[in-house]
Amino acid sequence: MPRVAIITRTKDRPLLLERASNSVLSQSYKDYYWVVINDGGEQIKARNIVDQCSVDKERIIFINNENTRGMEAASNTGIRSIKSDYVVIHDDDDTWSPEFLQKTIEFLESSKGKRYGGVITHSYYISEEILDNGIIEHDRIPYNDWIKNVQLCEMAAGNIYPPISFVYRRKIWEKIGGYNEDLPVLGDWYFNLEFLLHSDIGVIPEPLSYYHHRDLNADGTDIYSNSVIASVDVHDEYNAIIRNEFIRDNIERYPIALALIQGYAINDFRVNRGKVNTNLKNKFDNDLLNDADRYWLAAQVNYLIASSKTWLGTRKWKVGSLVKPDFDLDTMLDIVQGMHIHINPPPGFDEDLYLKDNPDVAVAIDNGTINNGYMHYLIYGRSEGRERPYKKQQNTPKQIRNKE
Repeated sequence: MPRVAIITRTKDRPLLLERASNSVLSQSYKDYYWVVINDGGEQIKARNIVDQCSVDKERIIFINNENTRGMEAASNTGIRSIKSDYVVIHDDDDTWSPEFLQKTIEFLESSKGKRYGGVITHSYYISEEILDNGIIEHDRIPYNDWIKNVQLCEMAAGNIYPPISFVYRRKIWEKIGGYNEDLPVLGDWYFNLEFLLHSDIGVIPEPLSYYHHRDLNADGTDIYSNSVIASVDVHDEYNAIIRNEFIRDNIERYPIALALIQGYAINDFRVNRGKVNTNLKNKFDNDLLNDADRYWLAAQVNYLIASSKTWLGTRKWKVGSLVKPDFDLDTMLDIVQGMHIHINPPPGFDEDLYLKDNPDVAVAIDNGTINNGYMHYLIYGRSEGRERPYKKQQNTPKQIRNKE
């Protein structure tokens, strides 16, 4: 009986299956069986690749499904075909570092690892495409290097690691009853949720697995497409179905499953809070600044309207028609520019710093093409993404004494 069963699901992707065979062959750890399930694809091509690869033939099991049964059924078929202590899904399009099996098995058999039912490694996301029957890699970036531990509530938000990075004890698969064959997609995620009801998962913080994606110019129709790309609409639909079914299936045995609803919301917020907070802060700040500038412009124009009837007459502005402060900022700017009004910077705008950071604006002021940095910011700088400088408030001696 081998220590590890490596399960590869494939269908009509000979180029990728050949690469997967080399990934298995490269492993420094050799106590495994490689089980290849041809799930309804052309049998002869798949079998020829397996027969011609350099993996020890006595350690290969080839299974042919005449009709496509799906990824989860293929996984269960492969696992049932061989007894082993550990199981790992090695899909035909992914690969490993040569030390992957060695380090994951050493972890699970160590004193620290014995309490875990499985272990994941960090991964690389590899962007690639198939051209002229060859594989071209375009980029590789860390995929899940933020993971320090694997939590059930966090897993409820979404699958946080790919199958290629996960080695687990077979006895947990037996307790679960295998992969859910009723799911057309996201079966690995559902299995991971059920797995965490039975056991914890350790983490090796090394990128020892490679998660490959044909993500350039992919329309989902090519045989080499990833399921997450080819079935993106189905994935979106089943995101909710997976969570709901998991809770329904486990609520009587594991009442804590109800907490996953809250856990999903909390984790979803945790994952996105940086982006959300940044967006909200930027919007809040921009709204406040726009309001402040609107009121400042309105106050300047209305002061001029109220104090200078002669001046107004030359501009054909109806006396007594004050500018409403609820005009939007762009309308206010149109009025100011149309009336050729000189607007001084408000107290909170650091004119000196704006000119220092934008020397081209200082040149424009010297040339007489713009009145000041503040007006340049309102008319041009906002849309160009230039920073609006704040003038720091200085404490007066009276303010300091009052604080004391």
